[in-house]
Amino acid sequence: RKAVGDPAAKIAIDEVGAKNLWVVNPREIKFYPNLLLAQAKILHAAGEDITFGSQ
Repeated sequence: RKAVGDPAAKIAIDEVGAKNLWVVNPREIKFYPNLLLAQAKILHAAGEDITFGSQ
């Protein structure tokens, strides 16, 4: 929220009805966590409806 300046911004998990499922490589999470933030900013700016899967 702070990174994009939008209090409504979120990274959803298991959101029913989301348009896209965001799948990442586990190595990105461990070694490049800032990459996820950069991708989230781009997807937010594009207005994409995304969710992570918890399984």
